[in-house]
Amino acid sequence: MAGDIASIDVGPDGSLRAIRLTDYGRRLDPDTLVEAIIRLHATALAEARNSVADAVARLENDPRLLALRERMTDALNQQPHQQADAGWTHQQAASTSRCDPTPEDEMDPYYQRKTWLEY
Repeated sequence: MAGDIASIDVGPDGSLRAIRLTDYGRRLDPDTLVEAIIRLHATALAEARNSVADAVARLENDPRLLALRERMTDALNQQPHQQADAGWTHQQAASTSRCDPTPEDEMDPYYQRKTWLEY
């Protein structure tokens, strides 16, 4: 009977997207109409939840994704590396030149003050 009164669209999270009243629904008293809309929303919400659960189940059981998952290795289950990453050596870090800041570098152009004085 509720379907004769209105139709309801819900999003995947169950939020109401649209309510369309039929001519019959427009003639009903407010209490009956609200009761029908609540029943319709509960039905639509259950259908949306089932639809999302079915979609997730199909994705989880997709053979292509299962094959990808089998090829992945969990980094936490692996032995740690025995040597650290070389990255920058001490000599490379020491050879980089560092310039002293000029007064223009220290001046904050927006506030027109030296930013290092604020801290």
